[in-house]
Amino acid sequence: MPGVRGVGPKVAAALLCDGIRLRDLPGSGRLTDAKGAAITMIWADVLRWEAMITVHRDLDVPVALNGEASPQLPKPADVVEKLGLW
Repeated sequence: MPGVRGVGPKVAAALLCDGIRLRDLPGSGRLTDAKGAAITMIWADVLRWEAMITVHRDLDVPVALNGEASPQLPKPADVVEKLGLW
């Protein structure tokens, strides 16, 4: 879980195994060790991160295919330089 110290992909996968949803984690009895305490301490942030990375598949996105290739995007380094961030 990004931002939770000590909780990487392996720990997150173990906590969410068997199909448990993130929102059901506090009541699952799985947050009993030090890593669970770390998650509980910043639970509001965890829910905020979940909301930010949720992919909404129920949105209408207008697409007009015209058979032409999309314009090439600028190189990230060029964008950073143009914005004066480098």
